[in-house]
Amino acid sequence: MNRKLLLIPAVLLAAALVAVSVNRSQKLKSRSDYNVYYTAGQHFAHGQALYEQDENVRNFYYPPFAAFLFQAMTVVPLKISANIFFLINALVLFPLAVWLIFGILVNLGFDYRKIRVPVILATVASLKFFWNNLTMFQMNFVIFTLVLAGLWYMSRRKDATAAVIYTVAAFIKVLPVFFTVYIFGVRRSRKVFLAIAITGIFCVLAPALQRGLSAGYADHLSYYETFLKDFKQGKVITKEVNHTLRSFTLKAFVPAARDTEVYPGQYPGTFRITSIILLLMLAAMTAAFAMQARRGNHAFTPAGIAVLFIFTHLFSGISWTAHYVTSMFYYLPLFLIDYRRLNIPVRIFHFLLMAMVFFLAVEGSDTTGRTIYDFIRTYDIFVVVPLLLFTYYMVLMISGKEWSLYRGLSAE
Repeated sequence: MNRKLLLIPAVLLAAALVAVSVNRSQKLKSRSDYNVYYTAGQHFAHGQALYEQDENVRNFYYPPFAAFLFQAMTVVPLKISANIFFLINALVLFPLAVWLIFGILVNLGFDYRKIRVPVILATVASLKFFWNNLTMFQMNFVIFTLVLAGLWYMSRRKDATAAVIYTVAAFIKVLPVFFTVYIFGVRRSRKVFLAIAITGIFCVLAPALQRGLSAGYADHLSYYETFLKDFKQGKVITKEVNHTLRSFTLKAFVPAARDTEVYPGQYPGTFRITSIILLLMLAAMTAAFAMQARRGNHAFTPAGIAVLFIFTHLFSGISWTAHYVTSMFYYLPLFLIDYRRLNIPVRIFHFLLMAMVFFLAVEGSDTTGRTIYDFIRTYDIFVVVPLLLFTYYMVLMISGKEWSLYRGLSAE
């Protein structure tokens, strides 16, 4: 009887999502993300250039393998394709992601019955980012789900399969390469190395074999020139919707650099400090993973994965608001920690972080007013919160207290 009652809201929710999808797809513009994916798929299929630099067109910045896969989008007209993509994200990938998160935690030793509330809280707190990603028809949740699938296999000690998934994800959108490096570092084995190498070769050759080896070589060369051009020059976009560490330091501390494009030569001191902070974060992660391994602890922990997700966003040249769908996982340790096991100062800090997380979930010009809305984007709370979470998690990992603070472990 209960299942039948649940069917009614489920059908109504699906119908509402279809209506939103149709409405949003009708408003797709030529410079929208999905149109870029779709056009890249068409260009790939018809032997056209993928990386033409045209100021009047939004350029394609994904690897050739992504364009190779995006051909599947072009089987039907653009707006129908966008609707299908929207509904796959909402009705297939979202519940799959929740299932994978539960599975990862259970495989790590958590009791399913005791982690339902933390998973629900982390999911609810991250819904804003998921919705932003969904309504903008972006690729981020697809990549996030792929990484979760890799983590699920990794939690089951099927490391070669996980390495294949991470590598495929990195050849669609480059930042998951951090997870490829991670699995090779913490699960060093011949199988993992071969899985990464063979998958990488496949992802390079598959597009080249369809378009021809010479065209395939030109595609990869153009991609690296296009992708690395701005990165090599150190360009930072300081728009309010770009939430990277470099963008944050410029927006918060250099008012003249806001809402524009900035290069290192303009503010060398700020750029130098940000680079040092990122290097320290990377060094801290490496040290924490090494210390866990030395103690004989599992190097694969909720906080360890959370800091990897956070670092990819803060390190990246561009992290739009929709990219933070990964908060669905990196919020988890915050809600898994039993606050009763914390001393008073740390408990206060913990509750402050929880309050900031839920504030981010509901903030907006309609809920907080335009003044606060603009202020928190200028001083970028979207970076401050992940940065504080990163610091908190790193302290727990390095101190060796992480596992002792979690609620819901099966051994309890």
